[in-house]
Amino acid sequence: MPPEKMTSNRFRPIIPGATYFITSIAHERQCWFANPGFAQIIVDQLKYYECIYQFDLPAYAVMPDHYHAVITTEGKKTISQILHAVHSYTATLINQQLGNTSKTKIWQGKAWDIVARDDGAYWRMIAYTLLNPWREGLVENPLQPYPFSNITEWREREGDEFMLDLFAQVRDWREFGE
Repeated sequence: MPPEKMTSNRFRPIIPGATYFITSIAHERQCWFANPGFAQIIVDQLKYYECIYQFDLPAYAVMPDHYHAVITTEGKKTISQILHAVHSYTATLINQQLGNTSKTKIWQGKAWDIVARDDGAYWRMIAYTLLNPWREGLVENPLQPYPFSNITEWREREGDEFMLDLFAQVRDWREFGE
């Protein structure tokens, strides 16, 4: 398949139906998203674009200076188009909240992404994303609700035993909190 050209001279292949693990970092690792209102903007925009661009968002977690998301494209838009829309509009909304007349840079370049090559990789991506708030010390235990992730939805749908089994797929996850 032909690659999609990006402005940074990197290429991101167009793979319809692919599942991507996304990491996007705040400009200069600023903790913009420690502000609950700004973190919620990211969650809201991911969910908004999930509906209008028709992709699947099985897991996400917004941290103080970055976010992780697992996104399965369904063909309407490429992963580059999805991320461009989310990042562009979140930057606009955050700048509006800041009262800026000129835009402050919110995002650090292009997001980092990898494609799930098999079911095992998919489940490790989900586990890594949902464990991130605990690993970063934002919650006290891995099953604790975190307002800027969808771990609560997973726990309600799958149960705690499933979640603990899932987390065991991430190497040494139990050691992160010790």
